[in-house]
Amino acid sequence: MVIKSAEQMAKNMQQQYNQQQRPRYPEGSIHVDHIPAGKTHKNGGQASKDEYIDFEEVK
Repeated sequence: MVIKSAEQMAKNMQQQYNQQQRPRYPEGSIHVDHIPAGKTHKNGGQASKDEYIDFEEVK
């Protein structure tokens, strides 16, 4: 019974590991999970799809 329980636990851990290794989205794609409420732009609404956002790269 102990061996069967250990085998089941190992099987569950292997399944979790395999799920974490698979990328959820294709490489190079951009996915936004959450847009915080209250983040608005100068025009008073959400950013449009084609709006350019200036940024500075920090190294």
